[in-house]
Amino acid sequence: MEASAEPPAAKPWAGRDRATYGILFLLGITVAAASALLPPMTGILVVSLGVPSDAWIALIVTIFLLISGFAAIPWAYMADRSTRRKLLIISTFFWVLWFIPILLPFITYWQLLLFYSLAAIGVGAAGPLSLSMTIDCVPAHYRSTTIGLLATAAGAGYGLGFIVAGLLVEAFGWQTPFLLIT
Repeated sequence: MEASAEPPAAKPWAGRDRATYGILFLLGITVAAASALLPPMTGILVVSLGVPSDAWIALIVTIFLLISGFAAIPWAYMADRSTRRKLLIISTFFWVLWFIPILLPFITYWQLLLFYSLAAIGVGAAGPLSLSMTIDCVPAHYRSTTIGLLATAAGAGYGLGFIVAGLLVEAFGWQTPFLLIT
């Protein structure tokens, strides 16, 4: 019996799975954009929040990145033991929920630090949930490409966050980019 030179037939990619991946892609852009809002607004935030230097804003960004990075571990653990779609909804709701108080006109530095840090817990779910759900819903022969596209979504989101924050903050105040992302 001769071995066939043709690869096995590709598994079709169902419409619902494509929609799920599309949501993951858009969520990747949004989460990355939300993560990138503060750095371009540093100068205005220093003045608006009455902090002594840029380092205070850098501290918020650093804490956000650390919390979201470490939060990925329990989210990944739960993703292996629970319904990933529900976790994605819960985590997205969680970070959006903590972005809402940032929109209040009387927010202080310490409140921004607290709310941005709490939002980081939900943001931490984006990586493990997006990757595991991509593996679940994308046929094997498309996975590398779709995971690459998720990485592209994150890069585009960071760029979008920088641009949105940079353009809107001068004209409309530092909270407007948060309103747009939320």
